[in-house]
Amino acid sequence: MWVSLLIAHAARHFGEVKIVSQCIDGSPMHDGDHVAVARRYATESPIKGKMAGLLTHLRVLMIPASRCDVSLIVGSAVKEVAVLKHIVMWKLKERAEGADRATNAVRLKAMLEGCRNIVPGIRRFEVGVATPGLEATYDVVLVSEFDDKSALEAYAVHPEHEKIKAFVASVRDARQCIDYEA
Repeated sequence: MWVSLLIAHAARHFGEVKIVSQCIDGSPMHDGDHVAVARRYATESPIKGKMAGLLTHLRVLMIPASRCDVSLIVGSAVKEVAVLKHIVMWKLKERAEGADRATNAVRLKAMLEGCRNIVPGIRRFEVGVATPGLEATYDVVLVSEFDDKSALEAYAVHPEHEKIKAFVASVRDARQCIDYEA
């Protein structure tokens, strides 16, 4: 688990928290670089720096990892950081909207990529188009991750997302979707 995520969650509940640990990669934290390291991990982690501001006032001290159980130090207020995955696949019609399947797949990909940052809480947003010569039963796939259900719901009703729905309805032959927590 990302030490910075634990720190950030603890900070949310306790204000200033002192956690005794080492860097997530196992390297020791040296006096003076603990905040910088924590901030770097926050910006490189799946939360993309959203907690970096909270880390400014935190101090992470080092003891051997074998003697450190972060979950015991921060207590029960820290919960596992779950992610809500939203995966959608579309099989497109051979011809629709005056274009062939391949053209519409590229158009749909571009439209979806325009939704990459439309609401807070989107952690990952990847759109793929089936590669000719490789196995595929669908033409376009969206693999996305959200902080929680409310972020996914905000995305679903956003006007930019709504604009895409009419195009998709006219070009799709089939759609599959799954949402789950990981």
